[in-house]
Amino acid sequence: MSGKHITDQQVRLYMTHRASQPQITAAAKAGISERSARRIDQQDHKPAKNTLTL
Repeated sequence: MSGKHITDQQVRLYMTHRASQPQITAAAKAGISERSARRIDQQDHKPAKNTLTL
């Protein structure tokens, strides 16, 4: 895999837009590729390892 990792914030933003918009539009607004959006929809995306829980 090349490129930058998808942040948890991008995933949350994508899911918010995905509720009311097509996959390609929601992906563009979240700043991710359509392929990454498909992975998120298929639940193949793994959360970041370095998330901070309070």
